[in-house]
Amino acid sequence: ERVVALRARTEAIARHLTDFLKATDRFSKTIIFCVDQEHASDMRAALSNLNADLVRQYPNYVCRVTSDEGAIGREDWEDGEAATEGSKTTKLGFKMAGLTPEAARELRLPPGTTGVVVTELVDGGPAEQAGVARGDLILEVNRQPVARPGDLTALVEKLKEGDMALLRLRRGAVSLFLAVPIGGRK
Repeated sequence: ERVVALRARTEAIARHLTDFLKATDRFSKTIIFCVDQEHASDMRAALSNLNADLVRQYPNYVCRVTSDEGAIGREDWEDGEAATEGSKTTKLGFKMAGLTPEAARELRLPPGTTGVVVTELVDGGPAEQAGVARGDLILEVNRQPVARPGDLTALVEKLKEGDMALLRLRRGAVSLFLAVPIGGRK
């Protein structure tokens, strides 16, 4: 009885939260506290099913950020936080997430492809003005490979305001270079 009731509540909460995010901002960071690991797994599955459109495009849209198992799932959240909450990477004007193997397969990328996915652009920010688009996969910054958000953050932190960051990115089947000035909104 407890399992059936918990599963029904999990589905109801996932549906309510999804409806709320659809009505406000589906990319707002949201933390859900669960009673145990099994419940957390069920909640992630329910949210992933209800948000399948975003999960296909952003495989870490629903992820674990802390657990009894240690740091499992925290890497993307923490790197994303560092990159979007006060890190100098915000001088480029976008939020990002790491590329997972599942997303790489779905995007039909060659095996072993790594990079950082642009998840959100700052209106009027340098990246948007330079032509970076949501969903772009950043492969390099200034000819240095970028495998995860922390790599991009470290490379951008070395640049000064007014410098240019040469981004090699992939947009669909097209590979291109864009020069993005380091600085705030214009």
